[in-house]
Amino acid sequence: MTTHDLIAAAQAAHADYLNDQAIDKATEAAMVEESRADFLREAAEHAVNILGPTAEDLHWIGTPEQDLPEHHYAATAALPPGRVHDVHLNLRFDAFNGVHSLALVRTCRSCTDQLTDTVDSLADLGRLLDDGPARDETAATRAPEPGPLRAVDQAQQRAASIAALARRIITKNPDAALTIESAYAFGHDDGGGRAELRFNAEDLTTLHRVAASLGVDVTERVSGTHKSMVLRHGAATYMVDGIEVQLRGYDRLPDDQAAAWLAQQNQPAAEASDGGDV
Repeated sequence: MTTHDLIAAAQAAHADYLNDQAIDKATEAAMVEESRADFLREAAEHAVNILGPTAEDLHWIGTPEQDLPEHHYAATAALPPGRVHDVHLNLRFDAFNGVHSLALVRTCRSCTDQLTDTVDSLADLGRLLDDGPARDETAATRAPEPGPLRAVDQAQQRAASIAALARRIITKNPDAALTIESAYAFGHDDGGGRAELRFNAEDLTTLHRVAASLGVDVTERVSGTHKSMVLRHGAATYMVDGIEVQLRGYDRLPDDQAAAWLAQQNQPAAEASDGGDV
């Protein structure tokens, strides 16, 4: 075998290896997708067994595996929101023990409470939903207890609210690839406080799309000192339940547009300089 033959054989072997790897990954992805689809079908059937035929119209969405313990699966189905709570059903399956569980989850939109109750029947679900408004109003209007830790309690409540709101916004925009730049909360001993949540979008197009879905206007500005780094920034700010939410993103201007913008910025300075020489 010549040196050229050896190189060709090595390259062919490497190509075969890469092809096998691609097939393995594709097969694994197909198996994961099939397993997920099987679980959603099983979840829908289990809900019908508990709640009856009326549950056949529920739309179940799988929970990402990275958010769950090992050997656990989960799915949620949204219900019409209450006066204070976002409401959904949560179905979990413990594959290790072979146990299913169905629960009603109510997330308060203006406080930190999340109520989770096991559902054993359609009548049980009705009882929980009937109890909901009274419990919702109590949780939402409850005044903070006075005491030496009041400021800490306020900060803790606002931090929990920020976490819940961040998850809702990201879930509502699954294809936006939003990242959280910062989140902070603090409380005062008089029961007040402040909370802020700042998101970064991958580009201006994404920022405008997310802002539109939330009914928020975007303001833009341009900055830079060199044509390779002239940026168009976008920002949108709004309030949700006392939390200031900021959305930010930017695009780099193409070199020709960047050069034109820089020339426009430098023009007043150049005119002033020319005037001084006359």
